[in-house]
Amino acid sequence: MSTAAILKGLISRISFPEAERPSCWGVIKIEKMLKELNISDYEIINELRIVNVGSSEDLMRILLHLVPHEVSNDYYLTLSKLNDKVRLKIGCWQFEASA
Repeated sequence: MSTAAILKGLISRISFPEAERPSCWGVIKIEKMLKELNISDYEIINELRIVNVGSSEDLMRILLHLVPHEVSNDYYLTLSKLNDKVRLKIGCWQFEASA
């Protein structure tokens, strides 16, 4: 057996698997969800994956919609408030509303 084959076998046994990242939802899924919830006052900033909704009531509807279906080990949910902004972060998207 060649030295290269021995090294390749050794490296494959000691290498660390890549950390899996959850797949990120697309804009189409976000827009479909907002339509299902009858939320029409929103702005999507796709590059930053931020969705600004019109009110904290809209944000609460999103939260209640996502909790039983979308929260899992892959998509952690964080709810926070800073100054006059309420933020809901799930997966790689952040939903914001003025408090």
